[in-house]
Amino acid sequence: MGGARAGRRPDGHGARPRRPAHGARGRRPGRRRARARRHPWHPHHIAERYGLVVIIAVGEGLTGTTFALAAILEESGWTVETALLGLAGVALTFGLWWAYDVMPSGALLAARRRRSFAWGYGHIVLFGSIVATGGGLHAAAFSLEGASALGRVGTLLTVAVPVTVYVATFTALFGALSRERGRVHVGLAAASAAVVVGAVALVVAGAPLVWGLLVLALVPWVTVVGHGLAGRRAEGRAAAVEEVGEV
Repeated sequence: MGGARAGRRPDGHGARPRRPAHGARGRRPGRRRARARRHPWHPHHIAERYGLVVIIAVGEGLTGTTFALAAILEESGWTVETALLGLAGVALTFGLWWAYDVMPSGALLAARRRRSFAWGYGHIVLFGSIVATGGGLHAAAFSLEGASALGRVGTLLTVAVPVTVYVATFTALFGALSRERGRVHVGLAAASAAVVVGAVALVVAGAPLVWGLLVLALVPWVTVVGHGLAGRRAEGRAAAVEEVGEV
């Protein structure tokens, strides 16, 4: 009797129930069900929506600059400085959008979904820097009109600082999502910083504000051209490897 009692379970069954196996790592069914209840999201769709917000932010900044230039044109008409400011504003804002489009966000999010949190919330800084760049261009238009208390260097910094924040944030987001910190990315970031410093130094040396803005407008194009050249080199190396394999 004692042996029989020792072999029986309190549930009344003679056989000791076995613990069900849940895979090699011992995952519980509750955890699997919790994962199944998570809301699905499409990485390419999310990347597209973030890109549309970038376009909206760029458009807002360009619209404000256009209205400010229109007010100047009504009073004094077209001048060389007004035309150069318009050229710098269009080149800079369009370059910011094109530089952002270089990052293959959809493909990277699809491959690395766990890194989407930092990538998504990091865009708050990116969007803010784009809007602030538009505000700086608006301040530059006021400076040409003579309605600003800022000097030439101070006005240029209202554009240079947010552009620098944009480049730094873009580089950080791309690096966090792709985990690539090669010579190309470091070189492009350093080249962009050098262009910003050169633009500020040019105005500090006595150059007109619009010339500093024109140099500053080259900053996003460093990323565009650099990534384009790097992509072509990578395609060339891949084609060379394929030719060697065929031989």
